[in-house]
Amino acid sequence: GSVFNGLISLGRAGVDATLISEVGNDRVGDTILNFMKENGVNGDYVCVYSGSKSPVSLAFLNEQNDAEYIFYKDYPNLRLDVELPEVTSDDIIMFGSFYAITPLLRNKIKELLDKARKAGAIIYYDVNFRSTHAHEAIKLAPTILENFEYADIIRGSVEDFGNVFNMTDP
Repeated sequence: GSVFNGLISLGRAGVDATLISEVGNDRVGDTILNFMKENGVNGDYVCVYSGSKSPVSLAFLNEQNDAEYIFYKDYPNLRLDVELPEVTSDDIIMFGSFYAITPLLRNKIKELLDKARKAGAIIYYDVNFRSTHAHEAIKLAPTILENFEYADIIRGSVEDFGNVFNMTDP
């Protein structure tokens, strides 16, 4: 997603970048981990689940060049079962997309955000809320607003705020 793409750009620029996430123990997971390594992104905090397939998201452009998404997911019951890295005041924590508001991951996400806040790190939130989840916006809005409160920097598109708040005009 958007955070992964940002980390790849940082890794390519020679910036120390670490991804905290999860993949399946499959060819897709291996491809992701190898791609990260080739682009200078640390994968020590990526949880590899045996017996599960890596989630895959496909984006297709329509006639207006707007992306339409299809998601394939096969998650284990226990998610993001990884020890979090130390966080310092020199760190920038990037988080976002649906991953940052997924109820099953929320405790671990908040644990990371609390560590970052306590350490004085910069917290960057990329809303990246797509139309496939717009029907859940009311239910997820409190978590999104809580993420706003954690964040020092918020990035969101007109589409993101249209999908969350049904508003596109500032």
